[in-house]
Amino acid sequence: MGESFRIGIIGNGNVSFHFNKWFKQAGHQITSIYSRHETKELTTKTNLDYQNETCDFIIIAVNDDVISEIVSAIKNVGNAIILHTSGTIPLSIFEGFNLQNYGVLYPLQTLQKNKDIALVNVPFLLESNHLETQSKLSTLCDTTNITYQFVDSTKRLTYHLAAVIASNFTNHLLSIADQVLKENDSNLDLLKPLIMETVQKAFELSPIASQTGPAKRQDHQTMQKHLDLLDSDRHSEIYELISQSIISEQQGKSE
Repeated sequence: MGESFRIGIIGNGNVSFHFNKWFKQAGHQITSIYSRHETKELTTKTNLDYQNETCDFIIIAVNDDVISEIVSAIKNVGNAIILHTSGTIPLSIFEGFNLQNYGVLYPLQTLQKNKDIALVNVPFLLESNHLETQSKLSTLCDTTNITYQFVDSTKRLTYHLAAVIASNFTNHLLSIADQVLKENDSNLDLLKPLIMETVQKAFELSPIASQTGPAKRQDHQTMQKHLDLLDSDRHSEIYELISQSIISEQQGKSE
């Protein structure tokens, strides 16, 4: 094992849960986990004063809308590197708070407490305020076997946008498909091979090259049958909007 670090974590949600596990497995020491609510975690603390706690890193793993509040409330951090884990909040949020070392440690992955995930399947996007911080952040990742790259705040936000479209939106479409099937006494299991093949082809060929279906063929008769089957106006609107987007994409490809 390489160098060991002392890490304080702020937050007790999904990201905090996995960070706690990953860093402990790598041999790092979690000095405390801050939570506004009492938990069963033995190292939980209920204040943001680090006067009596020596940390190499303090990781802010909370909702985006309270990061600024947390940054303004932490005290006596010394030379600790303060990191947030957001895909959308710029590095500049740390400016004006008299902090010497700060950066970003953003996991580009969907994380839930009830779903285990191997660290090898989690790429990280990093950012830091100066080269010394960058070097130490790299060492933390290297000793934890984290796959990472440094990007600026704008590129990180772009990745986050693409991730929401590719992951959250896709999951919502699967939810709609599941609902349609259940309303007709069917289930999503039969679609699993199709869904897995679709994702695999998108990476092997590119998403636009692997596109199939009635919208690509401009098979309006089939598309109308689908719309007639949908009971929800909202689902019909989504179907029509995405179908038209596919048609426009294909037309642009052929030009």
